[in-house]
Amino acid sequence: MTIPQRSEQNGEPPSSPGTAPPGNTQKRLKHLSHLRAVLASLLVLTLVLGAVAAYFGVSGFFSANGTWYGTMAIHAGDRALAIETYMDITTLPTGSISGEGTFCIPLPFNNTSTFAYSLSGHRVFPLPGNTQHDQQWPITLTAQYRAPLLLGLTLPLGPALQMEGNVTTNSFHLIGGDGSASTALKLTHGDKNDFMAACRSLSPLTLG
Repeated sequence: MTIPQRSEQNGEPPSSPGTAPPGNTQKRLKHLSHLRAVLASLLVLTLVLGAVAAYFGVSGFFSANGTWYGTMAIHAGDRALAIETYMDITTLPTGSISGEGTFCIPLPFNNTSTFAYSLSGHRVFPLPGNTQHDQQWPITLTAQYRAPLLLGLTLPLGPALQMEGNVTTNSFHLIGGDGSASTALKLTHGDKNDFMAACRSLSPLTLG
């Protein structure tokens, strides 16, 4: 009795019992290769994101973020004035800074007045290994505002105040001016209540 032989299809020899066809093996190898490539890409991405996060953390890139308040000393000619300043700052990973704030100026008879302003600026990217002294002026800010007329008195600053300075975790120093007046500002972390308490303690403005 003659046993019929199976014909070979597609040029491939018949598979032995219990052995995967060669076509399936190739597909499995391609799948494993693709999986390894995906895992390698994820590992590289994780390392890059970790390095970026470490840079931002170690450099103190976002140290300016948050709410600050402090006294600004203003000098215009032979005049000197102290006002209270409040800032709420946000720094983007690109280095752009935005925010808002409030100035509190003294008036005669223990009165004060406040007015708001907007902030814009830029954070310099610190170089790895540089000390704070090497990065003496890593932040620039511009305060845009409208100084009000109060009893015939005007704040000796223009509608835009240019400032630059340095920030750490707990302190923020800025100097600047508007061409007609120079300013020096020392800030510390605090909320609006801290600012208003400092505002009420300003020495009254003397006439004459």
